[in-house]
Amino acid sequence: MPGVGLRNGRHLRDQLGGGVLERNIVTRTNSAENLVGYDATAVKIFNQSYNVVCRENLIIDNPNASGVWYDVGNVDGVFVNNWVETTDNGFFFEISKGAICAGNVFVNCGTGVRVLNSSGVQVYQNIFYNSEAAFQRSARSHEEGDHFGWHASAGPYVEERDRHVFIEQSGGSG
Repeated sequence: MPGVGLRNGRHLRDQLGGGVLERNIVTRTNSAENLVGYDATAVKIFNQSYNVVCRENLIIDNPNASGVWYDVGNVDGVFVNNWVETTDNGFFFEISKGAICAGNVFVNCGTGVRVLNSSGVQVYQNIFYNSEAAFQRSARSHEEGDHFGWHASAGPYVEERDRHVFIEQSGGSG
């Protein structure tokens, strides 16, 4: 299970006011159990949350899990000034619309930034060290009988999974 789970943004808004997750240290959330799959993530923002901001967090040592996963139908996410190290997907934005990912550091992540079946994601001024970025689109949709039914319909249609921006990155490898 995720280290921090947010559904429809309610938990976050009730606890922190306005949908902001900031200045947290999230570490080893799935390491002891060696969890993998759709539950394996340090922070999961799930199911049609709007304007959720993740800012100035330290997310480390989750080698089999995503760092922060905006999963299904999220709109206008903001992921800024975070340090993400040793995770499978540092920032994972899936089946959602609109996000800004800027000023982050991704170290030894399988994929520092992963955008899957989403639209309008702006990625700029991040540092990637032994990490990569991936923008992916598949034919998965509710019209094709997606195995979760409503799941794929919460994001953009297949032909709308575009309009991404990827500029001004820096990085290296060891």
